[in-house]
Amino acid sequence: MKDTPTQHFASWLCGFLDGEGSFTLMTTANGTISARVAIGVRADDWRAMHHIWETTKLGTLAPAKSYSRNSPNPSIHWHVFRASECMTLVELLESAGGLLAKKAKDFELWAEAVRILVTDGGGIISVSRDRLEEI
Repeated sequence: MKDTPTQHFASWLCGFLDGEGSFTLMTTANGTISARVAIGVRADDWRAMHHIWETTKLGTLAPAKSYSRNSPNPSIHWHVFRASECMTLVELLESAGGLLAKKAKDFELWAEAVRILVTDGGGIISVSRDRLEEI
């Protein structure tokens, strides 16, 4: 069976995220938990980043002053914050088998948290609050 362009892209994105991505859960000042996925690379990789943003139609793509605090090189960042968009990304990545290398466990836990956030929310009175805090 031949891969479709979507399957090919999803597999490529899994690998790119495994190497360059970060999966984060954050607690706001009011105690709400939210999810984020981000990639930040040097600005000369803008074509790859634009391809991700344009293909997924998720999140935001923005230039930044530098790749890291110790580097003067400009960078570009892709962030997905909305729980519904994170869920769309989870489904896309899982359709390709998920991540396979160093961030596979991070992705697995993050995906579980995203499912909880989409179905139950991340507020202090969330039924699944204990599991979110554990993740």
